[in-house]
Amino acid sequence: MWLIVATGSSVVVAQIRRKVNSPMMISERVRPHAADVVAEAADTVRLARLPHYLELEAHDLEARLHELLDAVLTSLETERPLHFAEHAYHVASDRFHAGVRIEEVQTAFNALEAALWRRIASVVPTERVVHDLGAVGAVLGAGKDQLASRYVELAGARHSHGVDVAHLVDAL
Repeated sequence: MWLIVATGSSVVVAQIRRKVNSPMMISERVRPHAADVVAEAADTVRLARLPHYLELEAHDLEARLHELLDAVLTSLETERPLHFAEHAYHVASDRFHAGVRIEEVQTAFNALEAALWRRIASVVPTERVVHDLGAVGAVLGAGKDQLASRYVELAGARHSHGVDVAHLVDAL
């Protein structure tokens, strides 16, 4: 970002760092703890005993969660929430075609979100927590919305095990 300051007849141009308010600062605070966030989320997913995730080796599950976390942090760094939504779209397509139910994928997303929120609450200055959690929630919310939309789109294209429509009707 460039700051242009006009003083009298001269103009001073200086490159400045992003403000402390910048979402980029979230990733700077979280990235050093990425392994801990992923490990906590992986433990939650394993405890949920999700059929398709139980089949994964521990390092494969952690690699998927790390990829998900990286997509969230990249969205925050680049100030492009749609980056994570695009990532979620591809995750939804891959998991749907692999026969993974949406509930399993949502559980993995939620496990990562909970671990990320706990880490933010522990490493972010108190005055920044609400802002940072809001930014993370907005990015994850866009991704979860895309995940659900893609599953519904794919399920609508053919009868599928991916979405239990009876639960959707009950919700109405």
